[in-house]
Amino acid sequence: MTHNRPKEKDAQIIGTLRHFDASTRLFLGLEALSQEDILSIHAFVRSSVMGTSVDFDAISWSYQLGIRQLVKFAESIDDLQRLDFDLKKRLLLRNVDSMFTIRIGHFFTCDAGTLVDQVDSLGAFYFGRLQLPDVAPLRWNQFFTTPWASSEQHERQFEALMHEIGSLKLDASLKSLFTIIALFQSDNDKDEKEIVDLRCKYEGLLRRYLHKIRGENEFASFRRALRSLRDMANILRNNTIKVTPYSSA
Repeated sequence: MTHNRPKEKDAQIIGTLRHFDASTRLFLGLEALSQEDILSIHAFVRSSVMGTSVDFDAISWSYQLGIRQLVKFAESIDDLQRLDFDLKKRLLLRNVDSMFTIRIGHFFTCDAGTLVDQVDSLGAFYFGRLQLPDVAPLRWNQFFTTPWASSEQHERQFEALMHEIGSLKLDASLKSLFTIIALFQSDNDKDEKEIVDLRCKYEGLLRRYLHKIRGENEFASFRRALRSLRDMANILRNNTIKVTPYSSA
């Protein structure tokens, strides 16, 4: 009985992460839609039907919603709440784009049959009773039309990471857990011990979960993806769409 308690605790933590991730999605029901929401949703559907590039404003809209949901998700985690306010803010500012890169990698590589399925995989918002047409998912090059970055090398690097994230085959639990691991990443070897401890806690949880569900050690693949996330997030932030980063105000 005692032997099973660590496994039960792991399952409880992962279940809590999934719950917070799902419960912080933004509601875009009929009664809650703004004009910007309506125009952006129409732009997504139109691009799916016509096979054209997605409007810049709609891309910016989806980015902003994605960042808002990720901040709400992160702030619901007790481990983050217990940190000093300035440290918590620094973590979010430093890593929220890396967290978002995981989500868009999953968005473009998941096995979605429709646009609604694809949007659901992003995990940023849901439509409630709003019914969207049964149209095809959007393709990578409808968002990122060459030239979209400051160099061809940046474009190739970013596309390679999308395929790398796709190869991880994220389920709902892995997506939530991997996102929180990205929150606690740092390039600074002198980072606060409490951040290092939290990073080790969630990476250990990921290692055990992967062993449980797949029976083999795929942790190294996730570590390689984590090392690339910051560079790819910098490309998104500084070399493509220009949107206002998260602010605590």
